[in-house]
Amino acid sequence: MNGFRGSSSNEASRYKKAGHKNEDAFGLVFGGSKEGLPPQGKTDWIDKDGNAYSIKSGLNRITGTWTKHWQIFLYGLPRIKSDKDFMKEPQGKMLAKLLESFPDDSAGYFRDKSKAKQILANLPRTLKGQARLQRFESELKGERNQYFESKLKLQQATKALSASLESIDARKHFFSKAFFNGSEVSRLAIEEGSDYVIYESQDVVHILAINLIPSVSNAGSRLDDLNVQGQKVVFKYQGKNIAELEVRNEESHYREIRFNGHARKISSLLKESTYIESKEPRKVFRKIKSN
Repeated sequence: MNGFRGSSSNEASRYKKAGHKNEDAFGLVFGGSKEGLPPQGKTDWIDKDGNAYSIKSGLNRITGTWTKHWQIFLYGLPRIKSDKDFMKEPQGKMLAKLLESFPDDSAGYFRDKSKAKQILANLPRTLKGQARLQRFESELKGERNQYFESKLKLQQATKALSASLESIDARKHFFSKAFFNGSEVSRLAIEEGSDYVIYESQDVVHILAINLIPSVSNAGSRLDDLNVQGQKVVFKYQGKNIAELEVRNEESHYREIRFNGHARKISSLLKESTYIESKEPRKVFRKIKSN
């Protein structure tokens, strides 16, 4: 996975708390308010001129360290299906398919996961890769296992979603919805030390759509799990993972899909593709370079 892994539950909680602090700090610089924002929207702040911002933490001015990942969204099946704009697009329906790869009954899924782990624990450690998967399947002796079946269904669903995002236009629609809820948000603000770097949302969408190439994840190598290819959709820039879509199936987060991005890598890509249009105290406005 080129060093990119999705954030844990604890990390996600820390990112959320850090985000709230960053919004308040942002307000001191830009004025405006976060009152009355739509509960399921992407707007974190509206400035005194009415511009809607999505605010992302980046380079912390106190610690001098970068935020690791941005959680772009974390949606359950009801959230996706209730979003009419999302469901109008093929990718919205395909996101739902990713989650529908897993059974409604989480108890049966986790029961069969435990059974699968027990079988794997008894297999020779020298047996790896596809051979280990085949031996596991033979050990089932024809018995259904919802954990294994879900992985195979997810493999097909991620393949279809990745293929649907091969065109730049399709990626534009997807990134626009994922990052900014379509036309709801007009600007992206990234913390960078004591400054905020500001991008127009349409510039961000264009840059990401042009540069990020979708594919499915490779099979893992853990001996204590079923290593099936295509359990995630990954987006690569210059051959390295920069963002990924994965299904979370912990007991407290069953059938939720998370879209994570590598904060520093995405920020670097945006900078490479833009120039400084203007500066104000603690504000840097960047614009996309013309081709």
